[in-house]
Amino acid sequence: MQKDKNEFISRVNDNRDIIQKICRIYCSGACNQQDLSQEIVYQLWKSYGSFRNESALSTWIYRVALNTAFQFIRNNKKQALHDSGEYNDYSQLPEDETEQHDLTKILYELINRLKAFDKALILLWLEKKSYRDISRILGISEKNVSVKLTRIKDELKRFAATVDVEL
Repeated sequence: MQKDKNEFISRVNDNRDIIQKICRIYCSGACNQQDLSQEIVYQLWKSYGSFRNESALSTWIYRVALNTAFQFIRNNKKQALHDSGEYNDYSQLPEDETEQHDLTKILYELINRLKAFDKALILLWLEKKSYRDISRILGISEKNVSVKLTRIKDELKRFAATVDVEL
């Protein structure tokens, strides 16, 4: 596929929410989020010519973005990412209702306690991706998706109990 800059920009803009969510989950602070976002877009551009439309564009974007986030974390362990215990500034989240915003913030904070791979899995599940899509994006079997999700949900419930929140 010939690289078409305008088509690429349009497709990335149509799916920018995916990139923003991944950056919010994997990085604290606007500066780190912006760095990761730029790296994701760069990696998408580098591999855009090899996208063959064998899966949904969003599936491909998730796969590239998550792999980029994992690499970004490995390369920046010394910086204050989520492993430091810091949490994101969620002021960019839409404030439809104060209570909903607070619950969303708490959920993201609980998710931030998970390991990098588990964050990706629960993010995809929250995005209502099918087990099949999740398995394709993360490169694991559908059965493994099911087992891991059950364990992650249990872990989130344990985390929630420490902050007195019911999930």
